[in-house]
Amino acid sequence: MSTASSFNNFIEQANLIDIPLGGPRFTWNDKWGSKFSKLDRFLAMDGVMDLFPHLMGFVLDKNIHDHPLILLLEHKVDYGPILFRFFNLWFDMDRFDDVVRGSWLKDVSSTNSWVIFKKNLQNLKSNIRVWNAFSRDHLCNKRKDLKDLLESIDARLMFDVDSAFLREQRVIV
Repeated sequence: MSTASSFNNFIEQANLIDIPLGGPRFTWNDKWGSKFSKLDRFLAMDGVMDLFPHLMGFVLDKNIHDHPLILLLEHKVDYGPILFRFFNLWFDMDRFDDVVRGSWLKDVSSTNSWVIFKKNLQNLKSNIRVWNAFSRDHLCNKRKDLKDLLESIDARLMFDVDSAFLREQRVIV
């Protein structure tokens, strides 16, 4: 059994977790750059990852040493709330007015008018997302059906080139 396999078996039997490393993939290479290896690691017990779920190691660029420095840090990225985009096209689509009215008229249990306004906007945003996903799926299915119909008309036109009815149908579709 190789040394690397023995070490990996030890890690597994000791119930240790190899904390993921960011940055360069390897932590060592020979001076000619022909051999690369991941020699340096952070090993932790299961409970550590429960306490620090965003824990990761970060390999810094190698300057002087043959091994780069590795930082252990808890890295959680929060870019804030997801932006909401509104498209004018939605005004012309089916059931958009109903979604807006239904979202806005939903009963919100609060006496503070700002809280009611905020909750109405949150309801509107989530309902528009659901409606938009449904509308997008509906349009994709409609497009696929029309494409299938065109392909079937084209296939029939190959055998009946003089069919004015099929050519007229193809123009309508």
